[in-house]
Amino acid sequence: YGNEVYVLDLTAKAMQRLTDPSPGFVIGGECVGVLPDGTPVSRHTYGGLAYLTHADKFFAFGGSQACGSGGFGTDTWTFDFATLQWKRMNPTGVAPGPGIVLTAYDPNTKKIFARNGDHFFSYEYDTNVWRRVRQNDKIPGLAFKGAVIDPQRKQFVLVGGLSEGSVHVIDIGVGT
Repeated sequence: YGNEVYVLDLTAKAMQRLTDPSPGFVIGGECVGVLPDGTPVSRHTYGGLAYLTHADKFFAFGGSQACGSGGFGTDTWTFDFATLQWKRMNPTGVAPGPGIVLTAYDPNTKKIFARNGDHFFSYEYDTNVWRRVRQNDKIPGLAFKGAVIDPQRKQFVLVGGLSEGSVHVIDIGVGT
């Protein structure tokens, strides 16, 4: 249930803990998105993580919070590797609602693209704005998928699912 941050150094083949767990968390307690020290509560992320290459920040959205009921959050956070601090972003615009949300970073547009069961979104760190790009095109089984960006073809690709060969591609070219 800790919310500490670790990094994996693939060259050294070693894990390093960057932050300590926050105090104030109560197992089985009330669902809160923010702990008393201003950091996010631990959560099962369901693919709501990405690395913002251009900003050297770690991005986190939503997830099922560590609490008695495991309720889904809708909060947007970034982690700064230089200061080792979390920041709650409080963006404007239309963000994905609670539930499973898969995210991936596009180096071409410097945006995070996000997919929930019904809609497709983008998040722009530099302006701190969520935007719904497409709506009402259901994709089942998101809990069993992973998301990646193909930067050359300009595609958001969902892979996996309950059946073999399940791939869903969303164009993120001009206009997204």
